[in-house]
Amino acid sequence: MRVEVYAVCYNEEETIKFFIKHYSWAWRIFIFDNHSTDNSRKIASSMGAIVRTFGNKNLDDREYLKIKNEMYKGSKADYVIMCDLDEYLYHPTIVQHLIRLKREGVTMPRVTGYNVYSNDMPRNNMLEIQTGYRYPNFDKQAIFDPKVNINYIFGCHKNKATGHIVRGGDIKLLHYRCIGGVQRMIDRHRAYAERMCDFNRRRNLGGHYFRTAETLKKEWSENMNKSKKLLFLSNVQSYNT
Repeated sequence: MRVEVYAVCYNEEETIKFFIKHYSWAWRIFIFDNHSTDNSRKIASSMGAIVRTFGNKNLDDREYLKIKNEMYKGSKADYVIMCDLDEYLYHPTIVQHLIRLKREGVTMPRVTGYNVYSNDMPRNNMLEIQTGYRYPNFDKQAIFDPKVNINYIFGCHKNKATGHIVRGGDIKLLHYRCIGGVQRMIDRHRAYAERMCDFNRRRNLGGHYFRTAETLKKEWSENMNKSKKLLFLSNVQSYNT
């Protein structure tokens, strides 16, 4: 089973080691770095990822879309995973699960999304953090057969895929953007807003990054209150690919 991971990165030194460790079972991991100013690229390279720099130091959704719609084409992998550094696909026996789906001819595995909220940061494994809630907006088609033309639209939460499409199975997609406390989330939103290019601003792409600290604090409180233990992660310590 050959799986390639393609991920976009900017200043993720706090968590990139957990991301690469999580996907260590993959055939190859490609990190597309948007001119990080921290140690993200160094860490990724030292852990065996293939690191490429892209863009012009601004957050430009046209560049992100090009990577996610084009960079996998021609891949010889059985499946490709197209994600951000805070997105973790999970199944307790994911390699065996994908082998079975491939045998059944599935080209677009079903993805079920969850939003993870926690004041904690991981120590050894991102899946140590296990509180969140079901969030259909994160049912992103983050894994597919590279023979499919995925055709993501801006934001990459939706797609207009063409080709031989067969759906099946189920894989969880855990979104770990909101961990480490509300101030970390506020700081990250501010950093993204400061890098936003004029194209994005004119079209309100990434407009959620401009929300005020007061709005983000209110959202944090509401989402923390509805976050519960994600029971399917109960045996994560024995996680076996």
